[in-house]
Amino acid sequence: MPLIDCTLTLDGHDTITGVQWSNPQLHKAYEEEWKVFAGHTLAELPDFHLDAEQAKIVWRNEVFDYQELLPTRGVRLLLLKREDHRTLLFEHALNALPDGIQIYDRNACLVHINRASCGISGIPAHVDVVGQHLMDLYDLEEEISTTMTCLRTRRPVINRVDSFRTTSGSDISSVNSAYPVFDGQKLVGAVVFDQNLDSINAHIEVLEERKKTIRDKVSLPPTPFRGYHFSDLVGSNRGLTEAVSLARRIARQDCNILLVGETGTGKEIFAQSIHKASDRKKKKFVAINCAAVPDTLIESMFFGTSKGSFTGSVERPGLLEEANGGILFLDELNSMSLGMQSKLLRVIQEGSFRRVGSGRDIRTDVRFISSCNEPPSQLIEENALRKDLFYRLATVTIEIPPPAGQDGRS
Repeated sequence: MPLIDCTLTLDGHDTITGVQWSNPQLHKAYEEEWKVFAGHTLAELPDFHLDAEQAKIVWRNEVFDYQELLPTRGVRLLLLKREDHRTLLFEHALNALPDGIQIYDRNACLVHINRASCGISGIPAHVDVVGQHLMDLYDLEEEISTTMTCLRTRRPVINRVDSFRTTSGSDISSVNSAYPVFDGQKLVGAVVFDQNLDSINAHIEVLEERKKTIRDKVSLPPTPFRGYHFSDLVGSNRGLTEAVSLARRIARQDCNILLVGETGTGKEIFAQSIHKASDRKKKKFVAINCAAVPDTLIESMFFGTSKGSFTGSVERPGLLEEANGGILFLDELNSMSLGMQSKLLRVIQEGSFRRVGSGRDIRTDVRFISSCNEPPSQLIEENALRKDLFYRLATVTIEIPPPAGQDGRS
């Protein structure tokens, strides 16, 4: 693992002049979004929150520890390292396994015990036994201990049956396998797998069920996911049935559509279903969550950028070019700033736009499907949605009800 994941270079005005990645995985995941940071200050990036006291930067749901370097006058480097959750992830993964797992260091002190092993050993969930020596946990002879034998001989011990008593007085019978762990030639510990009759029987039931599932499905060819269709919208709710019926009728009319519904009501499923049933189904369906993009970046994401328009900028098409001939889905439209709404309205009216920093008009043919999670009339009244843009994007409005049982109706 690299010591740092990313370096942000800032000038004397705190403007980002460069983003250099040391972690190839994060580079691949975030390059498209982060490369447009050049030319902006950290304060202009709403998703970035710098806590100088804790030396942390929060970007969306990611937390980075950072160090600051001042190599030359007027240059500031922020060395970022993403917060490491591997220990927590490993712990949850081990707890999800049906077999008991214990990990010991080379001195036979417990490093980790998963939930299944606690159950087999009769150790209450609230009791912390990490750090205790194996011989303090179990009343058994060192010579017959699977773990102690593994550590002493530096060799695996497979399927040894042990009958012993815990220090709390519980009698245990289990089958155990221990494997030594080396760092090069150095013994650093051992991993132990244990099962009793109850866990073995439960495991057999699970495996039989999985075997049956595979046998039932193996004759069927795999069907890759190709987006949602109206058949994925299932429910007997009258409001949902009416919404689906309306969506089917207007799918091929090539008009702009506004979907209105609470978060979690399946607005993107509706949007993709309309695309699949439209005359544009062979063209691209492009979706953007307007709430997830900072206002300082959304313009370049929509319109694209021209090389040289700002420091670090490159020739890059935007969403309007990507969706040309197809459908652009604007999820949570009401999260878009009024300024950006005005620029989007101009594109719809004129059918053309310019990349950021370019003087050349680009024609576009895009059908818009938008969504709001609050009533449009309320959003217009609260000045969160332009009235003229609403009329352009809501040629047809489809109201999607919440799932049955959430609104008191069936």
